[in-house]
Amino acid sequence: MLIWTPNAVEVLRDSTAKAENMGHREVHPLHMLWALTGRSGLEALRYGKSDQQQARIRFQVERDLNKLPVMDHNDSEAWGECATPGLKLQNLLLRAADFSARHRPDRDRGRVGEDELLKALLPDDHRAASLLRAREQVHLASA
Repeated sequence: MLIWTPNAVEVLRDSTAKAENMGHREVHPLHMLWALTGRSGLEALRYGKSDQQQARIRFQVERDLNKLPVMDHNDSEAWGECATPGLKLQNLLLRAADFSARHRPDRDRGRVGEDELLKALLPDDHRAASLLRAREQVHLASA
């Protein structure tokens, strides 16, 4: 059994790719929030809803990502070229797994999805609450 849903795996890949493209040594919860804003924005547009809130959050997160330390070229050779999950992201992933174990039944295709990742982000970044609300509104509108 896999613990991660296919969508959660894509979010993790997008987060890692963003960290590597920006020259960050570690994948930070901000990278994950950045990836989730893009997915929430596309989902809103798919259902004919406004994506302004997600776009505003994505812009703010992009600005905050630019404040994270960047690897210099000498360090990247010693550490390798790929970004690794930082301690904050590791704790976030453990929170998401713990939350899903208590609130979702076991599934064959994973139990930790985008909702669990967003809920696990709440202690790290208040902007995750806005994305959760936007996702709930889209789900209610599409039902």
